[in-house]
Amino acid sequence: MSTAKPAPAEEYVRTATGRAYYAAFLVARERLRTIGHHLPRDRSVHRYVIERLRRGGDQVIRGLGQNLCDLYEHRKDADYELAGRYRSHLAFSPAHGVLMATSAELWINTFSSFTDPALVTACPP
Repeated sequence: MSTAKPAPAEEYVRTATGRAYYAAFLVARERLRTIGHHLPRDRSVHRYVIERLRRGGDQVIRGLGQNLCDLYEHRKDADYELAGRYRSHLAFSPAHGVLMATSAELWINTFSSFTDPALVTACPP
């Protein structure tokens, strides 16, 4: 068993991965709350938000739900796994951190383009 310390870059990438997920999740959570969803007050809120989007009545919303689920899985890997989702030593490379941040930014921009009425239609409370 190696006791080698991970490169500092990996630590930053792991943190950035978590922040990327939470940036997107918090936007989605608050938008669903705004349009009338009664959200769980425990950790099941993550699954609730993801599943409401994945089962939405709009193809783009369903895709956003899957993308949010993917970000969630990457966040869990960043927090709990040594090698990441694909058990690759590249899973937490600086490029991975950039990809996660860019993915979250694109996710937020796309999700935010939905008006409240359109979101209600796609994900009724």
